[in-house]
Amino acid sequence: MKELKLFSLMLMLFAFCVTSTSCSSDDDEPGTGESNIVGTWVVEGSDDTNYTSYTFDSDGSGVCFEKYTSGSMTLTDSWGFVYAYDEESKSLQLYPEGDTTVYRYTVNLTGNTLMLTRNNQVLILIKQ
Repeated sequence: MKELKLFSLMLMLFAFCVTSTSCSSDDDEPGTGESNIVGTWVVEGSDDTNYTSYTFDSDGSGVCFEKYTSGSMTLTDSWGFVYAYDEESKSLQLYPEGDTTVYRYTVNLTGNTLMLTRNNQVLILIKQ
């Protein structure tokens, strides 16, 4: 009888050990993996003479490139930024280099179309 109790106790202990362990989590760590926003996006309506693009890199940095043509004069400009994108809350924060302003956007991402809304203004970008 004593051996049966000991065996039952050992069996329960074994069952507890087996059921209390688990496999590693399949969830990505925050900030790892590539989000759908990574890549180059061109402002809708851009053409060869007036062009604006945003490139979001997977490391949280990016660059904006702008080209404007008026008559025979063409002006180009580019500036870097750091960004924080939260897919779950659909929010994007953009921090331009050399500027203390933080631009906060609500994101609507559908296929190759990225809509950024800020202060009731919508900027539509197309993925390249």
